Amino acid sequence: AKSATFCTRRPTTGGYEAPPCATAKRFAPYFLNSDCVCGGCALPFTNPDRETMTLLDDNLIFEFHEDHSVITNLFNFTMPLIRYRMSDILRPISATGARRIVIQNLVGRTEQMPVFVNSTGAKDFISPHTINEVFVEGVTRFQMQITGPASFRFPICVEPQLDGMQRAAAAAGVTGRLREILEQKGLGNVTFEVPIVADIPVSERTRKFQLIVAAPA
Repeated sequence: AKSATFCTRRPTTGGYEAPPCATAKRFAPYFLNSDCVCGGCALPFTNPDRETMTLLDDNLIFEFHEDHSVITNLFNFTMPLIRYRMSDILRPISATGARRIVIQNLVGRTEQMPVFVNSTGAKDFISPHTINEVFVEGVTRFQMQITGPASFRFPICVEPQLDGMQRAAAAAGVTGRLREILEQKGLGNVTFEVPIVADIPVSERTRKFQLIVAAPA
């Protein structure tokens, strides 16, 4: 809905009670992005146009880069975050020096937004949440490694006690699920392979596991 009527005698905000409202208010609701917070400060909220977000930058300093963002938190004096790097990509569209910074809706995270070219030449993406929910019995870990505009590798790790037939069944199950996802997105032209590997290493730079990466050279 584009608007909503809310009336509550004593709403709770951030753990504290707000003063009771005298009358009902009708307004277009705003949505905080709960995934993008920094030391207790919520960063953006979605604007009524649903296409842009406004950054709450009273206590934060933003630095925008092509493939990441850097934030300094001036809110927490005890444990401040100084130039904290996030993989969220923020694209400002407001004028330089504007009172509030307006950005496009979160573009995504560089390691979590696979984009492929479909059979008509158009680009489309697959939600990382969809990829993360490829559940197949016996598969313990997997990773999408982008190898080209219409191809990827999808190495999987399986439980060590599986025999040869069970390992093949696990790989076939993952293959079938991926093919289903691609067909649903109109990306049936995208090719991929599902090798079984002993391990999938974490990022050498961040020492964290990444679900979606560019294929190693």
